[in-house]
Amino acid sequence: MMPAREAAAFEMIWDDLISENQVRPSSLPKGFVLGGQPGAGKSNLVRKINAELGGNLLVVNGDEFRRYHPDFDDIQAQYGKDAPKYTAAFSGMMTERVIAKALAEGYNVSVEGTFRTADVPMKTLDDMRRHGYETAVYIQTTPTEVSWQSTLERYEQMELLGEMPRYTDKAHHDLVVELLPKNADTVFLSGKADHFRVYNRDGLVFDDRIHVGQIPGTTIDYELHRNERELGKIREGFQKNTHLLSPAQKQVIQAGEAVIKGLSPAEQMQARINLYGSLLAQIKERHPSLDGSEPER
Repeated sequence: MMPAREAAAFEMIWDDLISENQVRPSSLPKGFVLGGQPGAGKSNLVRKINAELGGNLLVVNGDEFRRYHPDFDDIQAQYGKDAPKYTAAFSGMMTERVIAKALAEGYNVSVEGTFRTADVPMKTLDDMRRHGYETAVYIQTTPTEVSWQSTLERYEQMELLGEMPRYTDKAHHDLVVELLPKNADTVFLSGKADHFRVYNRDGLVFDDRIHVGQIPGTTIDYELHRNERELGKIREGFQKNTHLLSPAQKQVIQAGEAVIKGLSPAEQMQARINLYGSLLAQIKERHPSLDGSEPER
């Protein structure tokens, strides 16, 4: 049994979830487990599912429960950016209680996570299946430098709006990026999800109904690292042919790099892809015999 203060906080959380979302139990309930690195844009998945279910979705996001901690204001004032460490246990407990009550009463539910481990989403899927739910896993991903930039922008925006900003530790972000493909495959191969989809910010990139015989981790890994790999490939071809640069092109590089230094990491990546990609294309246009693998002699 929970202590009185935590029990009161749970009742408040539950009442707010039901009243704000105006949800109702379903005779054929559906459960969605969401994953993706911090800043990937998992709210896009919630909007998509909400539209599919006509708004009848109870959204479980443990981060949103932190503010119900009985000592939230004091913790925030004392620890600042480190406050999430001190509300994590409370958030986890509230999340488990909300999920248990939602499943017992048959609400359509989405549970947001990161897939830092495979155990947590698989346990949630087991709980859903035990209550007769149709289950689905939706993963939202985007290039790693883009998601990290999004966490910084979200923090700044929340500060400007006078809200309690949600700080994301860079090490945690990068750890999820590292583990996400493997853990997604583990969950997929467990067979606990009736449906498995992966989205980037442009739309659907993996669907188990379409990509039969494939696993999602390959697609996720590609989406996480596609920009850095594209830039690496461009740089490799560019460096092999730098001797073909004209003086004007060298000036373009110098001026471009001066501007790029002032951009965010995500913008730097895209700007360099555009800069060096266009210059490499110009070199190849002037020297059609180049295949990008060996410099012209």
